[in-house]
Amino acid sequence: MFYYHDWQGAQDGYRRAIALNPNYATAHHWYSEYLTAIERFDEAFVEIRRAKEIDPLSPSINAGEVWILFYARRYDEAIERGRRIAEMNPDFAEIYDPLKRCYDQKGMYRGDCGTAEAAQVGGMGRDRNGGSQRSGFDFGIGSLLEKKTGTGNRRSAKRTANAV
Repeated sequence: MFYYHDWQGAQDGYRRAIALNPNYATAHHWYSEYLTAIERFDEAFVEIRRAKEIDPLSPSINAGEVWILFYARRYDEAIERGRRIAEMNPDFAEIYDPLKRCYDQKGMYRGDCGTAEAAQVGGMGRDRNGGSQRSGFDFGIGSLLEKKTGTGNRRSAKRTANAV
């Protein structure tokens, strides 16, 4: 979908998957991501809520809702839901990325957050031994470099970070 930009083909595929198995939570989740990408947020919320009805304990599906809230610019709601997910499962590193992005959009930084997850923001979670684990690119550094270089280009920022 994102590589080929075949939006209609993606929509048809997701709808077909849901028609074949309406109780497949992942199909609803991924369809909600597609709807978010094309900024059809109301429909995305319907799909992610259906996915949550089917699989309410899935951290990925719950994080999907936080991402939709972020892209819909509903930062306060995203932070509230993201914090709840982080409290229930502090080892789920993927939740800290959308939280960090929401904090950035609100101009809140580590010292301003005042919550336990502030130390985790930037794509870091805790592993089972209490150490840190990273989820993909460290978005704290990436966001800072994007702002400093004025590029808005995460790949370019990542190359710069790797060179440092």
